[in-house]
Amino acid sequence: MKRARFVTILTALMLLILPASTLSAQLKLIGSISREVAKFDPPDPPFAPYDPLNSGVSIESIIVGLTGTVLDWFGVNPMGNIYGPGISQWNNYADVINQTIVAQASAVGTVADWSPLIIGDTQYVKDTWHWVAIYELTGHRGQRADVRLDYMHDYTYFNLAIAGRSRATTDVEFSAYIIPAHLTSRYSTIPSRTWPYNITARRPSQDGIPVNRFSLHDGAQYKYLGGFKEATRHKTGTFNIGPMTVGDRLYVYGNLGAYTECMMYNPPTLTVATMFPSFIAALFADSTSLVFPHVANDSNWKTEISIINTSKEKMLRGSLMAYTDSGELVDPVTVFYLLPNARWEGLISDAYPGTDIGYLIFLADSNHVTGYTKFYIDGQCRVALPAVADDVPTANNNYIPHIASDENWWTGISIVNTTPSSKDIVIDFDNGSTVTRTIGPYEHQAFTIRNLFGGMMQPSIHSATVRNCSGMAGLALFGSTEESGNSYLSGILLSNKASFNIYYPHMASDSRWWTGIVAYNPSVISCNLNIFPYRDDGTSLPPKLITLPGKGKYVGTAGNLNFPAGTAWFRLEADIPVTGFQLFGTNDGKQLGGYDCVGIDDTSGIFAKIEKDGWTGIAFVNVEDSPASVNLTAYNDRGDIVSAETISLKPHEKVVGLPSDLFSGDIRGATYIVYSSDRKIAGFQLNGSADNMMLDGLPGL
Repeated sequence: MKRARFVTILTALMLLILPASTLSAQLKLIGSISREVAKFDPPDPPFAPYDPLNSGVSIESIIVGLTGTVLDWFGVNPMGNIYGPGISQWNNYADVINQTIVAQASAVGTVADWSPLIIGDTQYVKDTWHWVAIYELTGHRGQRADVRLDYMHDYTYFNLAIAGRSRATTDVEFSAYIIPAHLTSRYSTIPSRTWPYNITARRPSQDGIPVNRFSLHDGAQYKYLGGFKEATRHKTGTFNIGPMTVGDRLYVYGNLGAYTECMMYNPPTLTVATMFPSFIAALFADSTSLVFPHVANDSNWKTEISIINTSKEKMLRGSLMAYTDSGELVDPVTVFYLLPNARWEGLISDAYPGTDIGYLIFLADSNHVTGYTKFYIDGQCRVALPAVADDVPTANNNYIPHIASDENWWTGISIVNTTPSSKDIVIDFDNGSTVTRTIGPYEHQAFTIRNLFGGMMQPSIHSATVRNCSGMAGLALFGSTEESGNSYLSGILLSNKASFNIYYPHMASDSRWWTGIVAYNPSVISCNLNIFPYRDDGTSLPPKLITLPGKGKYVGTAGNLNFPAGTAWFRLEADIPVTGFQLFGTNDGKQLGGYDCVGIDDTSGIFAKIEKDGWTGIAFVNVEDSPASVNLTAYNDRGDIVSAETISLKPHEKVVGLPSDLFSGDIRGATYIVYSSDRKIAGFQLNGSADNMMLDGLPGL
């Protein structure tokens, strides 16, 4: 049994515990140690001469002598009796590798006697590996995380008793203490071999927050005359350690043991017991950051944000932190406690009046959180965007699938460096132009495409790729120029997300509305796009195949892209991943709302706001070939259920309407809607103001 047996499992667990981004709270290993306690007790006389040699020996240093071969077990031995091999050299160990703990042990016991003289002698073999690990939670000031341990306990045993008695068991013990950050200076970071930490000031019972310990005990108990059992077991579990705050230390200690016991009865006796256990565990710090990468907060512009606890059972705790453009933290830090399914919405100008805020980060102690940002000039224009989740800033390349810089349109970029190092981002435009821009540690920059080219319009630029942007969160806005006479405004997040399938769940083309469609091929290689349109009831319409060149776009409106009559929605299927988004605008030039279409197909999601000063429209489609059952639940901001409904959808069928159209009950007290389905659905919402001046769109979050 070699250490290599753990390579596959350990590699998989280490992949699981890699942080999603630099913003997540992380457990940093600051010290660990392991040791072995091994004991081999031979039988009483006539084997007493073995005692001085074998009692308490290390399994790494000796194979306790087996005085015969396997044949000896069956009587071919001039001495007439044998025992051993006890504990053997199976390369047992315990180790701590970052957030992963691994250990394996072994015990082998054998007693055989064919003479009529020996009765009742017992051999005990015990191999126990102990470990101690000290961790510190790192991250942003005030950040919290829920810490848990996921473990696997595997063991194989063999238990045989012919005219004797045998036993093979394994034990795991695990426990921990949390020392609050303001008390950690009292304790050593050098692990003790006998206690979870060296004590330099007080007993741990006074300063430590104990974590409920757990223990495992498995194997085969005594097997008597004629007993035989062998088995391999695989057991998994999760142990909740509890909440920690950045700066707190976690002292973890435990042990894995293997134990065998073999006893002689009236000869002839053969008793064999083996136990080979292993233990592997991974520590997880469950936390999430939401980045709101732009704040517009002056005499004209306002910024609204919303945070939603998506857990049905657990309270969400988090800290909302505001930063200046230069990355300085602005006081105060706002601490949130959101009940299960509760929602918060607020204006940044109310929380930070008169303060120049560049961006916001919400640090949560749970992964069950989502949110959005809205920028608006009251009575003129508005745009909504999802908050940037942990996985977005990790991409090294991000795409801007649409840029318009001419006499009618402007395009702006807002980007935040969430890392402690400067970044030289490179923006490669589709017309061959390249711009390099340095963004300092934690700095926020906002600029227009015109700014990058000396204030000149760039009508030949239509898209871009941003390189070297790992650790960056950002967005792109496009709006009408003053000269155009319109008040359009919309935007998308900077992201590297692309897909082989993209869904456009609604089409509107009439005297009031137009629908804009963009699909972008970020590769330099051309791709084929299959366009599959559908009616409202899911009926398929004639498909179309087009070829999209590298860095090319499929762009237009529902009215000029020649869709079949009756097209209510469509999907794109590409032979290489593409990205895209959809816009809805009014023909009078006043309202525009859009959303990113990549990755919006899922079995659950949230329509994050029911507009109270205006209207909300919702559309979603069943993207699968089988019927779907969709559960809709309307909640208020406290997390209370206002109403619930179940809707059945045929394959590829669409539902569109106001929130009140989707529920038979009264939902006037609801502020948002949660959906879940047994099939994937793709959906979005539009929110319009009562004066028909402002519009924004969001995908299902």
